[in-house]
Amino acid sequence: MPNTFDIAVFQGDGIGPEIMAPTLAILSDLAQAGGYTLNFIDAPAGAAHYAQTGESFPSASMEAARAADAILLSAMGLPDVRYPDGTEISPQIDLRKALTLFAGVRPVTV
Repeated sequence: MPNTFDIAVFQGDGIGPEIMAPTLAILSDLAQAGGYTLNFIDAPAGAAHYAQTGESFPSASMEAARAADAILLSAMGLPDVRYPDGTEISPQIDLRKALTLFAGVRPVTV
């Protein structure tokens, strides 16, 4: 079994980057305690990225997702950043379609 895992990290928009920072810290601590390594690979995408660059989902980010062992996706979308036709910028949907993923799995403990 591998001991090192590559994680494509989509920081997201709005509160996304704010909640991703502690998430990555917790995952790093868990990996260290568990004796394995997580390599976090930044994958820019989203409405804020679109507002800055004119590109909502760079091909390099899609390739990072395809090559990764897992994808960590934070909140995406900003209400006032839209494509010229008015549709919402939602690279998470593009990601699901491209990788034939049908659900965002959210681990829950009850």
